[in-house]
Amino acid sequence: NKEYAAAIEYLRDVQEMVDRVKIDGRFVNDKFARLQKQVTGLDDTRRTKVRELLDKVNDASAEGRYDRANRYANDIANLVAKD
Repeated sequence: NKEYAAAIEYLRDVQEMVDRVKIDGRFVNDKFARLQKQVTGLDDTRRTKVRELLDKVNDASAEGRYDRANRYANDIANLVAKD
């Protein structure tokens, strides 16, 4: 079926784009900057958790563990998105 073939091709294209994303210092720093803008207005509990995760992002980045820093940044994004 044509729709199925088109969907499979689209998924392959998306996977190629994802594979080309380089998670490095710049990627993490850019995400970090976007998240900082969203953190305002959080309740104290989430703000405390965000601060803990921000420390982990900083530590992982300093160690060159950008994959780990990105995961912590994703955790922050999930906390912020709960509004």
